[in-house]
Amino acid sequence: MAHIKTNAAGNVKASKTYCTSKRFTNEWSFPLHPLHDFELDGETAHFASGHPRQWGDESHWLNFRRAMIGNEPSECSYGHYSAAVSPDCKLLAIASIHERLFIYDIESQELRQVLDGTGRLIFAPLAQEACMKTFGGPTPACMIGCSTSFKARRSGIGNNFTFWELGEQGRLLDQDEPIDAAAFAQQAVDAILPDLMIKHECNRDFVKASPLHAEFTRALSNVATTHRRRHNTTFEDADFGTFGKNFSSDGRYCLYHNQNASTQSGMRDSEKLPHVIVADVVNVEERYRLSGHTDSISWSAFGPDNQHIASVAWDGALRVYSAESGKFVWSTSGTGKAWTGAFSPDSRHIICSRGNGRTLVVHEVEGGRAVSTFPDSFHDWCRNLAWHPDGQQMALCTGKHAYVWRPFDGVLGKVTQHYQVEDDRESGLLLRNTYTLTCTDISIFMSWLPEKYFQDLYQLQK
Repeated sequence: MAHIKTNAAGNVKASKTYCTSKRFTNEWSFPLHPLHDFELDGETAHFASGHPRQWGDESHWLNFRRAMIGNEPSECSYGHYSAAVSPDCKLLAIASIHERLFIYDIESQELRQVLDGTGRLIFAPLAQEACMKTFGGPTPACMIGCSTSFKARRSGIGNNFTFWELGEQGRLLDQDEPIDAAAFAQQAVDAILPDLMIKHECNRDFVKASPLHAEFTRALSNVATTHRRRHNTTFEDADFGTFGKNFSSDGRYCLYHNQNASTQSGMRDSEKLPHVIVADVVNVEERYRLSGHTDSISWSAFGPDNQHIASVAWDGALRVYSAESGKFVWSTSGTGKAWTGAFSPDSRHIICSRGNGRTLVVHEVEGGRAVSTFPDSFHDWCRNLAWHPDGQQMALCTGKHAYVWRPFDGVLGKVTQHYQVEDDRESGLLLRNTYTLTCTDISIFMSWLPEKYFQDLYQLQK
């Protein structure tokens, strides 16, 4: 815990006490006694059988860190991992800042494939037309997508997103003989060494001690990576975002955001503003370019019936387009950032979080008429929304609060469930200048049950 003090000269001096991420992880535990709990018929909800769980209760665990990082020194001193599970729940994909993507078989924990990639992982639905284009070859079981460069993914500038086709066992269908970059690098050094010795007086020991071989190896490794991706489906300057549904239900089309940098520091020419790109995955071509937003796009999705595409952005607008023609249909206007949205299961309604994520409004997809507004304004961003399969209620999270809301029960709907995490300030990182970094924000994923809601919380402590 860092204590900040100001001396007479006005200089800031930190005391010796501090809080490292390791110490915080070891000491922090999930608050199990909420200020407000879920209820049913006046009875407080209880934990599901076997919960809360603790580290050590897991039936399987996988130590992938050394395999991911290897013995090479990293330019980054911290780890950042992404993971995804295949639609059939048989494969686990893990990626990191080290630009290695590991594919594991979940049941056997066997490492099936190592690929090039980093950042957010997406298992894409496989369009039937794509399978038909294999021309008698092996049929892919799924596709996994990721960014090609950690620096580009982090900056959002020039980020390319590539997809790999995998078989049922989680391995590439067509894998080339690997290029031995180190061996080719040594051949290159040996080839130029005589000229270096004769013309530039570089002796063998000097060349051996220099970074020449390492730099040749690095360059050849980059060439090998590019060569491996030559048959992949790759989208340039593509931001798939954190929220939204990137693929149509049939897997034929996908959405990504292009030129998606924020304009809050200054506007750009219209042709350089953010767009939603609708891409044909089968033919690997751009189908439509949906324009109209003037700031970074935070969410986009296909409606469940594939008839409409919607997007929200930091310009405060929700925009709806025809998925068939790409034509603009309607939009909202507002102030403050819009963060996320969600189509109802029957595709008749859409909800969006706007006004800096503090206001929720439900609209009719046909025409855009607002039919319901959440009764309260939030103090924190609301970026997690999920409709119940019946299309009449939804779960949402904001800060330390989770709600179940029936939006069509009156103009403001009806809140049927409210959960609030205890306001334990010791769970945050507190500084004496009154700034607080809260570390207890919740994101509760509810399993919809026909008769009763259960909490399924994990006590995260080591």
